[in-house]
Amino acid sequence: MKQMLFVAVLLSLTTNLWAHGTYTGRSGAPGRQTCASSCHGGPIANTVEIVGFPSEYTPGQSYLLTIRKMSGGTVVNFNASCRIGETGTDNAGVIASGQNTSTYNVTGETNGVHFTTVNHDSGQFTWTAPSTGTGLVKLYAGAIQTDVDGDNSRIILSATEAVAIPSAPDSLVVIAEDAGLHLYWQPSLNATMYNVYRDTIGTVTVIPENLIGTVGTTDFLDTIEPADHASYIVTAQ
Repeated sequence: MKQMLFVAVLLSLTTNLWAHGTYTGRSGAPGRQTCASSCHGGPIANTVEIVGFPSEYTPGQSYLLTIRKMSGGTVVNFNASCRIGETGTDNAGVIASGQNTSTYNVTGETNGVHFTTVNHDSGQFTWTAPSTGTGLVKLYAGAIQTDVDGDNSRIILSATEAVAIPSAPDSLVVIAEDAGLHLYWQPSLNATMYNVYRDTIGTVTVIPENLIGTVGTTDFLDTIEPADHASYIVTAQ
């Protein structure tokens, strides 16, 4: 009888460990409202890290992220997801699986990632940053090491959107019209305004004294009086 009781307890313990190791939706991100690490019996040790997540992201760029233990036992499993804003629930960008990882889709956490199987020292996944104008994003992750009573890690990483630098205007053309000299150019990527500079003596330089106008279009009419010489530069902002 004692031997049978011992076997039953051992079987129950094994099942419990594997159940925790395969849970999903526990990254700790807003929306799901389930534990990232606090529902396990072990201490908060924060001995697991994620590297490769930028502090400033370029919209649309992909980043290879690595989750790994810094010390302690093998990582039983982890859950991670990325959200928009300080406390937002919308997904930020797209997470794709990599070495030792798979993505999951559950209510409240539709683009999460975890280990495909339990017990790894490290794994990788790819995060593709969201589109321009998204702003602040946060990566949330929870991890547990050794077993259900092992060390816990809670990870929150933030990234701001990089300011897009406009490309230089291209193909500047000057056409003489009755009203003056009409300038046309090709639009610049990420530009909202254009500054037009003119010099009627030498080669134009970008200095405040030479600024003759700022426009939101890709043309400018310079009502200059007839001159023997005029040179122009257009910059984007």
